Amino acid sequence: MLKYRKGYCMSSTSGVIGVSNLPSTTRALRRTWWEFYASSTRSFARWPLRGKFVSHLIEFFADAGFRRLHLKSSDGVPQRVKHQQAVMMERKMWFDILLQAVMILAGILMFLWMHDVPRKFLDNLQSWRNKSKYEAKRRFVLGARLLAQAKSSDDLTLARSAEAEVQAAIDLDPSDAAAHILKALALEFQGFKTSALSSVDVALSPLAVKSLSDEERSNALLKRAELRLEVSRLARLRDDSEDLNSAAIEEDLREAVRLQPENAKAWCLLGDCREAKGMREEARAAFEEAIKADPDCKTATQGLDRLRL
Repeated sequence: MLKYRKGYCMSSTSGVIGVSNLPSTTRALRRTWWEFYASSTRSFARWPLRGKFVSHLIEFFADAGFRRLHLKSSDGVPQRVKHQQAVMMERKMWFDILLQAVMILAGILMFLWMHDVPRKFLDNLQSWRNKSKYEAKRRFVLGARLLAQAKSSDDLTLARSAEAEVQAAIDLDPSDAAAHILKALALEFQGFKTSALSSVDVALSPLAVKSLSDEERSNALLKRAELRLEVSRLARLRDDSEDLNSAAIEEDLREAVRLQPENAKAWCLLGDCREAKGMREEARAAFEEAIKADPDCKTATQGLDRLRL
């Protein structure tokens, strides 16, 4: 007796199975199911009604098991294969999207390059920077002129106007050390020694000091030493405290004369600092260097006269 199913056949007497178009694992599982079905059918053959019912029940579960082990869609393609096809299609879709995006970007860049847009943008950016620097220089020159007028007429109003112009120049170009030094001079003229010292510190910071030449840097260090001496003197007058900036002042002066050996004013101030600390020989050497730089320096001559006493 042969039992026929979709895609396979089985002999209930011999248990021989013929299966086509199925994977090897599925064929083995079906063989196991049908052997169990054949043995069960023979066992229940002696009870006609019960054996027939059990045979149909086993056949139903066998078919259900086959369908679960080898699911197929309505078109006969296994679900596993359809899932793999869906994954491959999704990957291909994302690859196509990425490829289209790259092609669009390349087209945009080519369009910009053909119309010389990058060069025009860089030229406009450079022009804007040059315009800002030009405006900063204009404000700087105006501030210097106002400060000169304030010093000649001893007018604090002009000094404040000069400070405002220089601050505008700093806002346009913060890396210009000369603007910070000019602001310090305007603040010093108004009597704001501590604020002036802070402005010189900014001018000598790594952000701005690169814009100064050696001579300008030497003069800036000399101005900072002078302001530190003045701030220390005012501090001593207020609370009779010791001078805590002497080491920093001497360091600034040594750097100033190293950058500009002919800076007679820096040599004189260095000699005064050493004389105040009781370093007479070092002070004499500093005054002598000042006279070498400027033979008409009266401060150095007076310092040497004091040391001879």
